[in-house]
Amino acid sequence: MSSFHLKRNFTEWLVLGGFMGLAILATFPLILYLTTGIPGTSKDTDVVTFVWNLWWVKYALLERHTNPFFTDAVFAPFMVDLRLHTLAPLHGVLSIPLQLILGTIGASNVLLMGTIALNGYAVYRLSRVFIPTINIAFAIGAVVALSTPVMFHFATGRPSIASLWPIAFGMWSLYQLVKTLRWKYVVGLGFCLLSALLLDFQIVLYTFLWMAVFGLYLLVTERAAWTKPVLWLQIGVSLLFFFIPFFTVFYGP
Repeated sequence: MSSFHLKRNFTEWLVLGGFMGLAILATFPLILYLTTGIPGTSKDTDVVTFVWNLWWVKYALLERHTNPFFTDAVFAPFMVDLRLHTLAPLHGVLSIPLQLILGTIGASNVLLMGTIALNGYAVYRLSRVFIPTINIAFAIGAVVALSTPVMFHFATGRPSIASLWPIAFGMWSLYQLVKTLRWKYVVGLGFCLLSALLLDFQIVLYTFLWMAVFGLYLLVTERAAWTKPVLWLQIGVSLLFFFIPFFTVFYGP
């Protein structure tokens, strides 16, 4: 690996670390009560539900070996369909190793702070497409990640509803795909769409809205790329990452 790539990778890790530092400061003193405290006040009951979501996904997969989208742990002995619930199965799966180490509350808090950092970094990466200056791109990422509408959800313990990173990374992947027609960006775009589906349906809505707006921009600025059939094929393949699980998991009986 060349010294240029080593320096670039070091810079990216440094930027990501900077966003993690901002996340810790923005949620302080939560870091001091990582495994014992949850965000919000006594009136913010949503956070308890989101902590339960993490516990249930882990419990269903590791102990009961059952489908986490259905539970009898709410209105026992009756089965409840959680597919339209704010389950955020992606967070549930990612939290499993964290829960084994830090417990459910600790895992929830790490995911919350990590989501803030990832939001900032994703917007930073998207900004670098148009703004080469690292400091300015970092500032843009910080402003978006710490904006009031986003932090409102974090303050009440709802990180999945405030997960902007699939949107920003998805737009970045779409830009790179249009520019290069490389299949790795098809996978990246598809992963972002799938992540949005497994986080929250509000994020799905925002992802497709922003993708449509950004797609129109690219349609105007990169007209030559859209005349190539392979690009349309690649976009179609990336959409399969979303629609196959949507119709097989969320839309089925």
